[in-house]
Amino acid sequence: TDPLAGMTLYGVVMDFTETRHYLDEMVHRDTHDTLTGVANRPVLVDHLRHGIAYGERYNRMVATLVVNIDHFKYVNQSLGHDAGDELLKGFAQRLRDAVRDHDTVARLGADSFALTLIDIESLGGAQQMMTRVLTTAREPFMLGSQEVVVTCSIGCALFRNDGPDAETLLRRADTAMRY
Repeated sequence: TDPLAGMTLYGVVMDFTETRHYLDEMVHRDTHDTLTGVANRPVLVDHLRHGIAYGERYNRMVATLVVNIDHFKYVNQSLGHDAGDELLKGFAQRLRDAVRDHDTVARLGADSFALTLIDIESLGGAQQMMTRVLTTAREPFMLGSQEVVVTCSIGCALFRNDGPDAETLLRRADTAMRY
C-alpha cells in the first residue's frame, strides 16, 4: 500500500532569481570600476597576492604593469567629459582584449590602469605585453565623429626582482612608468 495515500501535501515554491541577480550586481559594483567594468584596485591587489603565492610555489615570474593614457586631460578639455569617458571605456576594453584570461586589468584612477600578468616565463613575456599595449593604444579611437589617437606610458615591475609583495610591485611599476 501507498504510505502517502489519502494525505494532502502542501509546499511553497519561491523564486530567488531576482534577489540573486541583485546580489551579484552589488558584488560586481564593489569589485569593479563602474565606468569601465574592469577590476578595481582591491581586486587587483588580491589577484597580485595570489599570483605572487603561485610564483613562489612554482618559481614563476609575475609582472605588474602600470599604464597611463598620455595627455588624457586634453581629451576631456577639448572634446568633453563624455568623450573622455568613451576613451576610457574603449582603452579598458583594448587592455582586456590584450591579456590572457587569468591576467587582471584594473583601473587605478582617472587615466591610470594596471595589469597583473601571472605565470610568465621570463622578462620577455612582460616586454611582449608592453609592446602589445603600446601598439593597441595607438590605434585610433572614434569618439563621436572625432577620430582620436592616443599614446600611453607604461611601467613594469617583476615579482622577486623588484619587490616581494603586491604594494611594492605596484609602487615600483608606477615609478618606472613616470621615468
